[in-house]
Amino acid sequence: MTLKIFMRFRLNFYLQTAYTQKSLEARRSFYYTVTMQEHTEVRSKIRVTYNAPVTLTFVAVCTLIMLLDTYVFDRHLAAALFIIPGGKYSSHPFDWKAPLDYFRLFSHVFGHADWQHLIANMSLVLLLGPIIESRYGSRVLALVITITALVTGVINACLITHPEMGASDVVFMMIMLASFTSFAKNEIPLSFILVFILYIGGQFFNFGTLQHNGISVIAHIAGGLCGSLFAFLLTPQKFPAGAQNENSAKQNGSERAQNAASESAGERDVKIGAKKSAFKKHTKGRKKR
Repeated sequence: MTLKIFMRFRLNFYLQTAYTQKSLEARRSFYYTVTMQEHTEVRSKIRVTYNAPVTLTFVAVCTLIMLLDTYVFDRHLAAALFIIPGGKYSSHPFDWKAPLDYFRLFSHVFGHADWQHLIANMSLVLLLGPIIESRYGSRVLALVITITALVTGVINACLITHPEMGASDVVFMMIMLASFTSFAKNEIPLSFILVFILYIGGQFFNFGTLQHNGISVIAHIAGGLCGSLFAFLLTPQKFPAGAQNENSAKQNGSERAQNAASESAGERDVKIGAKKSAFKKHTKGRKKR
């Protein structure tokens, strides 16, 4: 009789110990899974992305040309390839028979006179370019930059008596395009009108000289008018459903993994508890007998 009681006590002690150990192991595995998922999510969020390909590439090309022009070609590169020829009475008139002059109609936006000129333009491009690129798409931004460069180049080659270089026309185009925030039908944002008056209207005070303090006034006006026209013609892109739901899908996946881990741990606890209760009932029944 004493041996049976001792054996039952030892068996109960063994079951309780096994139940506690399995519960602890299940909880530890659950917490370990959740912790690893949190660390993985944090690590995946902290990363540097090439978020605006056209904008960043444009800035990189302008900076590279400035570096080569300053330290390799002794200020001869920009003057040879990245400047708009002037009109008929210019010191450097546009030659309609020279193929290279047609290339300069587009390439002038990449050349700059000095580092101050480059930094002033690129700071605004980096500020406004990613906003426009995310709103309209990379292809549209590349297209409007190309059109703006061509329009400014043609105007300078036909009307202006001195060569020009720089991305000021692109900057003014981005200012006007980024300021157009409302896309409702038959509505014009008041902020867009005020920006137009401040940036484009102010240039007309110096329009008689066409170049004020070394700054091309006609390039600013042409770029601003191009940006205003694009603001009314372009439609913001619609993001695909997969891109919109990418973050929510990741969150749902992590939640499902956590729920699955918690359910597995809970099922283990329930199974062990059921075995323990069944054993207790069995031992109580034998005692009554």
